[in-house]
Amino acid sequence: MNQTHESMELQLADTSLSHIPGMRQMGQIMQKGTDCDQIPGAQGPFGSLSNPIPVNGPIGERKYLAKLRGQTGQPVMFHRKGSNFSPTVSTPVDTFEVVCLDGTQWGEITFSPYHPRRSNLAPDGYTLAPTDPKKGTDPVEGHGTTFFVFDFPNALPAIIRGDFDGATGEKLAQAVEAALERHKFEREDA
Repeated sequence: MNQTHESMELQLADTSLSHIPGMRQMGQIMQKGTDCDQIPGAQGPFGSLSNPIPVNGPIGERKYLAKLRGQTGQPVMFHRKGSNFSPTVSTPVDTFEVVCLDGTQWGEITFSPYHPRRSNLAPDGYTLAPTDPKKGTDPVEGHGTTFFVFDFPNALPAIIRGDFDGATGEKLAQAVEAALERHKFEREDA
């Protein structure tokens, strides 16, 4: 049976942020957060501001988005639009803009990053790739960034190369460049 995410032990390790200056308190809040796939009392579409996806911090956001697939099976490109407040949780939430590598399913997904693990659920129209059973870990590298990208997705390759040094960053940036050449990326609301 395929496991949606890596082990709980590894997910809890991602919340141990004591080695990052100023992040120890966030790690402690995550470890004491609600262990859930969906926030109790949340309403509205899963992944919306009123029903944010529970994850384990910024690393959990990256790992979740790296595994997210659209209806066509394509990974998503992503960037963080910013933080906000939700009527459902008392801590800030993060909203990401996403679009599949084939130019489909452009939208926004909101996360509640103060939980000990990542949700096993995906928003409507999306799926989560299972954890590789041989490795037992989830990639932190994806086709995106936790920073805001002004000219998303066109400026994304340069940001990815800056986020990930070496062959990994180059491979991800080249995949985004190829997608930008093959498909038209225009927001419906633009």
